[in-house]
Amino acid sequence: MSRYNKPVVQIVSSIHSGRTIEVGNAGETYSEHLPREHIPPHVHVRPHWMTLVSGAFLERSSGVLRLVLPGDEVYYAEDSPHEELFGRIRSVCLNLQEPQSVRADAPSWVARARELAESAEVGRVSDLAQAAGVHRAYLARRVKAQFNTSLRSLRRSARLKQAAELVFTSDEPLGSIALEAGYYDQSHLNRDMTRWSGFTPGELRRYADQGRLG
Repeated sequence: MSRYNKPVVQIVSSIHSGRTIEVGNAGETYSEHLPREHIPPHVHVRPHWMTLVSGAFLERSSGVLRLVLPGDEVYYAEDSPHEELFGRIRSVCLNLQEPQSVRADAPSWVARARELAESAEVGRVSDLAQAAGVHRAYLARRVKAQFNTSLRSLRRSARLKQAAELVFTSDEPLGSIALEAGYYDQSHLNRDMTRWSGFTPGELRRYADQGRLG
């Protein structure tokens, strides 16, 4: 039986159940989540957006599992069941009433720089800056202000998420997945995944197989 055939908890607030630690501008709150915190299937009565500032978590929504890393923006639709499991790293979330990409007045080259960083289309930060037509220090500052993360973190996250997606959707051995995602070997993937997400590749596969996070 699907986990989502069971009753879900209704979250009345526009933010999830994490402890609010700071109130920013209008419509913004920061919340923190403890390592291994599990938020069971629930819904929100109003749609909202969340940007992960630090840490990592797994989200299952409509049966689809994904790894969320710093800089990722997640949209929670009204009355859409989902659950989260945070990794072994304390996590901080920026909760928004509207998407960051809409509310921030940023030039198009900032978004383009992020796309290039995540696709590994351009090798170095200096090359990204050259493609954007700005100094690398200025590019780094604008990306940090826009996405709450660094270009280097975006590039690392892209590789980790590629590996996680292969773990979730394929039966390939973890060693093969490591090579396909650009790691030297399975040990390299294990170290990076554990350090930056708080989950091992083996845990990711187990959560994918069992169909639930709790």
